Amino acid sequence: MKRQVPHLLLAIDLGASGTKFIASVVGQPTVKGVLMKPHCAAVNDRQLLTPDPQFDEHNVWVRIADEFYAVGNLAMIRYNATNKLKPSKSTNAVPKICAAIGVLARKFELPDKFDLSITFVLPPAEWEQRTIVIEQLKIAVKDLEIPCGKIKPKLLSLYPYPEGMGILIGQKLDLKELEAVTVVMLGFRNMSMFISKHGILSDTQTSNLGFHYLLSQIASKTGYEISDMIEPVFNYKTYLELYNSNPKKDFWKSYFERSLDPILRCSGKDREVEREMLEKILLN
Repeated sequence: MKRQVPHLLLAIDLGASGTKFIASVVGQPTVKGVLMKPHCAAVNDRQLLTPDPQFDEHNVWVRIADEFYAVGNLAMIRYNATNKLKPSKSTNAVPKICAAIGVLARKFELPDKFDLSITFVLPPAEWEQRTIVIEQLKIAVKDLEIPCGKIKPKLLSLYPYPEGMGILIGQKLDLKELEAVTVVMLGFRNMSMFISKHGILSDTQTSNLGFHYLLSQIASKTGYEISDMIEPVFNYKTYLELYNSNPKKDFWKSYFERSLDPILRCSGKDREVEREMLEKILLN
């Protein structure tokens, strides 16, 4: 009997706050969800990327054609990649998706050859770039190298969606029967909206009223550099939520209080005054 080739199903969100993906293998009951840091860095020296049979989303790199990329924590820690809000998500979509494929191939213990179906989302304002991402992905997945060796997925299907379309699909609506539906999304980088008419994306709008707007407001009142604030302020919000929602608040207290340390400039008693000033701005 011919051995059945595993079929990996992957859905991925290239969020500015993190790369989120869920996956399963056809015929298996397990579904895996993974959150990977959004950082991505091109690596010029192949010798800097070491093999790792037990790699995961925290230590992943990928070779696409003759180019190498460190992704997630590896890019942030070893190559000082910063979490950039301005570049479009489609800019690094291909290496991030390929890294996700590699991580899942390892987690599901897939052979070097397997079938692959992918769904990914792009912001409405970047929807026209989907064709470029699709064509690049079709070429990239034919021959990938990841920390545990080479893999050659066979791409069976590749479907992009505009961010927010899942809200409509999840409502089990017959979009073709609806004259017009508007979806508004508040995101890490911006606020965007799209209008669907009879199931066809007809108009998109994007503004800067996202997380970056918050940072620019803080910068105008403190003089901090926006590029220095992105991760500390994002971590502050995260730890604040954990602190407020956890009955064992003492566990998160030190994380919460130190989350802004990377951008504080004062020392001694003035440092605590500076922290309180910044926290007041954030909470207002």
